[in-house]
Amino acid sequence: EELPFADASFDAVVAVNSVFYAANMAAAMRELVRVARCGGRVVVTAWGPPEKCKFLRAVMPALEPLMPPPPPGASPPRPWALSEPGALAGLLKATGLRVLEEGEVACPFVFPSTEASWRANSSAGVNQAAIAHSGEAAVRAVYANADRAHMRPDGSVRFDMTMSFSGWLASDRNDGCS
Repeated sequence: EELPFADASFDAVVAVNSVFYAANMAAAMRELVRVARCGGRVVVTAWGPPEKCKFLRAVMPALEPLMPPPPPGASPPRPWALSEPGALAGLLKATGLRVLEEGEVACPFVFPSTEASWRANSSAGVNQAAIAHSGEAAVRAVYANADRAHMRPDGSVRFDMTMSFSGWLASDRNDGCS
């Protein structure tokens, strides 16, 4: 919600699956716009609708009890907060940017093995928080169960996923940028 960069620092600003973790998503979006140069691009992604995100549906409900409680006054993580059609675009429109493109894109998670799945996922911030709070064995078990349910005959693991995206032009802002 407070980026450590000067105004108009970047030609392109990208936020991948992160804005929905902010306590104040509107403030986080305003920060993305603030650090974009006039004429720059702001691109934000979020998880798609739950029915199109098999990975999150398989992992998040089992991971939630392993997470530490949120800090006092903070709400728990909301990975689906921007997944409804129009939610991401609506939040960005409030910043005064002009939409260039928005939509959904298939983004399957495919791993050659369950061990590769664990290596790829264990470093994510949400998993590191769960590991610190509940131990690696408990978090690894969540992934082992999810991976088993999505294992293909060759031993690889595939989760069909959809990402929502929105791309914006920073030249039609309400702050005089033109």
